[in-house]
Amino acid sequence: MAGEPLCELYISLDLKGNLLRGTATIKDAYGLTVSTAGLRVISLTLNGEAFKPETDTFVVKGEGALEIKYEAVFPWAFGKGPETGRSIESPAPGNLVSEDGVSLTEGWHPEMDRPVVFGLKALVPEGFVAVSEAEAVAMSETAGGRLYSFYFPYPRRGVNFVSGRYMEFSEGEVHAYFFPEDASLSGIYIERAKEYLRRYGALLGPYPYKRFSIVEGVLPTGISMPTFTLIGRDVVRLPFIPETALGHEVIHQWFGNHVYVNSSEGNWSEGLTTYLEGLRAPAQEVADPAKRKKWLADYQSYVNSSNEIALRDFRGRVDFATRAVGYEKAAMVFHMLKAEVGEEVFYKALKEFILRWKFKEAGWKDIETAFERESGNDLGWFFAQWVEQKGVPGLDVRLKSVYIKEGQPTVSFEIIQKSPPYRLKVPVGVITTSGEIDRVLQVETERQAFEIKTGESSAEVGGSPLELVLDPDYDLMRSLAEKEFPPVVARLGGDEGRLAIYPAAQAALYQSLLDALKAEGFALKKAEDASEADIQKASVVLIDYENPFFKRLFAGATGPGDIGVADLLRGGSQPQYRGGSQPQYRGGSQPPGFTFKVMENPLNRAKVVALAHGRSKEEVDAVGRKVFRYGEYSELRFEAGRNTLKETALSEEGVKRVVYKVPAGWPGWGGVSSDGKAMGLYEVIAAVAEKPVIYVGEAHTSAEHHKVQLEVVMELKRRASKFAIGMEMFQLPFQKALDDYIGGKTSEREFLKASEYFKRWKFDWKLYRDIVLFARAWGVPVIALNAKAEVVDGVFSSGLGGLGPEGKREIPADMDFSDLDYKDRLREIFNLHEAGGDFDRFHQAQVLRDETMAHAIAGFMRENPGYQVVALAGGEHLLRGFGIPKRQKRLNGMDYAIVLNGMEPEESGADYFLFPEHMEPPAEVRLGVSVSEREGRVELTGIEPDGAGRKAGLKKGDALLSVDGWPISSVADVRTALFDKTKGDAVRMRVLRKGLFREKELELEAVF
Repeated sequence: MAGEPLCELYISLDLKGNLLRGTATIKDAYGLTVSTAGLRVISLTLNGEAFKPETDTFVVKGEGALEIKYEAVFPWAFGKGPETGRSIESPAPGNLVSEDGVSLTEGWHPEMDRPVVFGLKALVPEGFVAVSEAEAVAMSETAGGRLYSFYFPYPRRGVNFVSGRYMEFSEGEVHAYFFPEDASLSGIYIERAKEYLRRYGALLGPYPYKRFSIVEGVLPTGISMPTFTLIGRDVVRLPFIPETALGHEVIHQWFGNHVYVNSSEGNWSEGLTTYLEGLRAPAQEVADPAKRKKWLADYQSYVNSSNEIALRDFRGRVDFATRAVGYEKAAMVFHMLKAEVGEEVFYKALKEFILRWKFKEAGWKDIETAFERESGNDLGWFFAQWVEQKGVPGLDVRLKSVYIKEGQPTVSFEIIQKSPPYRLKVPVGVITTSGEIDRVLQVETERQAFEIKTGESSAEVGGSPLELVLDPDYDLMRSLAEKEFPPVVARLGGDEGRLAIYPAAQAALYQSLLDALKAEGFALKKAEDASEADIQKASVVLIDYENPFFKRLFAGATGPGDIGVADLLRGGSQPQYRGGSQPQYRGGSQPPGFTFKVMENPLNRAKVVALAHGRSKEEVDAVGRKVFRYGEYSELRFEAGRNTLKETALSEEGVKRVVYKVPAGWPGWGGVSSDGKAMGLYEVIAAVAEKPVIYVGEAHTSAEHHKVQLEVVMELKRRASKFAIGMEMFQLPFQKALDDYIGGKTSEREFLKASEYFKRWKFDWKLYRDIVLFARAWGVPVIALNAKAEVVDGVFSSGLGGLGPEGKREIPADMDFSDLDYKDRLREIFNLHEAGGDFDRFHQAQVLRDETMAHAIAGFMRENPGYQVVALAGGEHLLRGFGIPKRQKRLNGMDYAIVLNGMEPEESGADYFLFPEHMEPPAEVRLGVSVSEREGRVELTGIEPDGAGRKAGLKKGDALLSVDGWPISSVADVRTALFDKTKGDAVRMRVLRKGLFREKELELEAVF
């Protein structure tokens, strides 16, 4: 390219002597800083005149051509031969000139302080094939060997050279150079490379060069250069490399080898390449959440306060921690950036970035500018928190409540961030009985409240929320919650306190493993010298299943999901694994080969414990340090050093909170399913859905029973049933109050006052509120079922015969006292309560209540043909059909079904029984005062020392006039005013306080 200095290199090789001889001629070198560090300079001239700089790094101060003749010796750096097992992304470990092959990737020619255009000619021995960066390659046979000329007219900071006894294969622009013993691999590598070039060309723009080569390296190297990638011979043979890492190296042709990295601002290319490589195939989309979860787990395993760096400070990978930052955190940053700007803008910005910065060095700031330009948005905040700032956010969720809002089930919750808070788009899923609802919520503070309705349509009821989950697909770079973080090998390698405990008697058997663990930073301790305290404060590898600490910690476990020695060694059921079956072994507890299994540390859940067990010294020696290459797995097995099993323990996906567990149930006596088949809640509802009358029992204070009742009501509405709700808790004279509220004529407080709810029913209104709110929103009639309290009390006191004319007008014209089984059951209840009084009057009062409710149901159905009724009443009114059901059928002949909650089936005579999990009832807020009614006033007769009333300034003797504008003239008015308040709410109170000469009115505020 015009204007760039030109460095023409000529090299020859002495393979036996591991010697490189070179000449570098640099034209237009004025102002260049040149380094010959590591090279033996033979001569140095500028325009033919010799000069000797004071150091091996110098500035060229004259015009013209600088010529450097030099030599360098590059023998094996790893003893006898290539070291095995480096991952493909490893930085180049060194250079080599040998009869086995040549690899020159760093410090083998003079280096300049800025990119220059290189020309390379290389003389290699006969039979050797050479590869370097090239748009075109020329080769001629000479007396001294083969002379290669490589044409690459673009500026670079350095050039790479590889040579060996290769076989060359090519299809179009793709070439492969493999040693003869691996020539059969060329086909799959060429096929995959062509596929990657097509795929990434469509995403990023045309492939920037005219050729691409895959070269098998003699050293354990895995790096990408313009126009080719070099993959060490031990890595290239791994069957998964063409499907995984090769794609990564292809993407580097655009990022790193076409747009160069300005490393002074941080290395962004590894993260971008890692991210795009994860999207290499449509089938991979399914696995992406698992891949992203692995990235988060790696970060959490390896990165801690002592080694944490910001992305701007990442230059290259030197260990697991820097990889977790520069590759995996950075990949997540690009994933979040795509979510922020949208997929279309994301790829358009990348294409424009490539066009603007090709063959130039770019940094994070240039990426920020490119994305701001294409999106039209200020993204400074995004790059500041993710690139400039260390660390990652932590998320938690607090479930506040589930309620009916505008006729729809609604979940209310709070998202909590650890400090400092990040600006995040948090994906939230609500799993419901009818599917999943997905939202993306903007979160910017340490605590932020949200609510999600499960249905938006005015014609359809949303599903009931069962589970709330934050970031279920791992779209955010964040710390994993405890239940999301599986026990994996990486957690051992990344722990700051690492310990291996071994039985002294087994030291010789495991010596190679102990050496490998020590090299990985583990302290070694004999079992005889260790204690439980050591295990409590560290992540530990316990050597051999005869280790006394393993037996003490795990071997005695017997319960479901517990871990025992036999389970661990047979690949048993704990932990649970992704992907299915576990291998089983016949006749004995020892599996073949070498087993390594990671589990939660029972003494400290923040740590892990691993069991390492080898069947023989040969099996142990064959593994060496391989275990730590399998960081994402919980259990590994090797046979003769070859991996035969790798599994990851299951863990939760996303930050989860259970909203409601759907109860299981089974039919009771005389039921529709008399065979005792277990049934779930919605199976029960389906079974009773066509019955004219459906009775659902309750214990009045049980929140879970009322939740079941609400589920029945909502499911019937989803089925488009025409039904009404009968409720024991409302009395007949207040039907108009119910009708006015359901019809939208009155407010909730007006309804509660008009129905005298807090005077006539002592149980918390919030237990029933959602059912009535749902009915109001969807226009479902609600029937007051119960007899007037004064009439029932009169029967308790004086019997039916003692009622006056007005009371007798309230009782049904026909009542049945002939059911003696019912009477016997009432006697049991009467005796159990030991309440005293007259049983006959008690019997009459109960019959009156049950008959009144049965008449109310029958009367509604007579006046509203075609309606079902869902009757909600205490379970004692429904047992064996004694109370209400049989009387209703006597009156109108309509069939019914009984569903009881929390009662044992024996002798209960219901059709179905449900056993919902306990739910905490809604919290009631209290002023912390005692009150009494006097002459139309509510006066305070007592003040609790730490109550909200005392803190607000209330005093004994004060008269409450209003609460938040609601007039107070009775104790029920106080409960009505406060029914919807929760912790943290404030109310304004007007009070009348006695003075020396007159009363004065005050306004006070109470905070709950």
